[in-house]
Amino acid sequence: MKRISRRPRSCSPRRDEGATLLGTLVALAILAIAVAAAFPFFIALLDAMGDSMRRTGEIAAVRGLDAAARSAIARVRPPFWSRYAAEAIDGGYAFPYFDGVEGDRLRIFTEDGAILLEAEGFRWRSEGVGDCEVYRLDGTDGVTRGTGLLFYVNGEAVRVEAPFGTYPFSAGALP
Repeated sequence: MKRISRRPRSCSPRRDEGATLLGTLVALAILAIAVAAAFPFFIALLDAMGDSMRRTGEIAAVRGLDAAARSAIARVRPPFWSRYAAEAIDGGYAFPYFDGVEGDRLRIFTEDGAILLEAEGFRWRSEGVGDCEVYRLDGTDGVTRGTGLLFYVNGEAVRVEAPFGTYPFSAGALP
């Protein structure tokens, strides 16, 4: 004998599966509100990243200038017995005795908001350092012992001071 189910059947099919249009619209509205709330934070993050990248570039420019200036200035080797003084030129100074040769000069000067280092076979130009000034480091006896650079990066003063390289002493170098 066959059993008959006593469960009533509905005329319309059941719709338990899938999402309804109303539910999807509500989810999209919630997502849109969340994105709109996060948008200012995202913009602030992008601004902070841009500032960080700019600052990193400025630091790299300062490090490059510092390394180039120190290595070039160390190559100025006046004899220890001379009453050495730098020659003033437009926007900076010229230092004889580059690589120990009296006629070879290292010129350090400013031009169009950049610092330039020039000598025979050597040229370096700063980038991104803003206003700058070149000055001498004189000893109490009036003899120039090195040079200094003052420039501004992001409104902050940065100073590089470097002494000249030591004169290579040998028995034949003494007067």
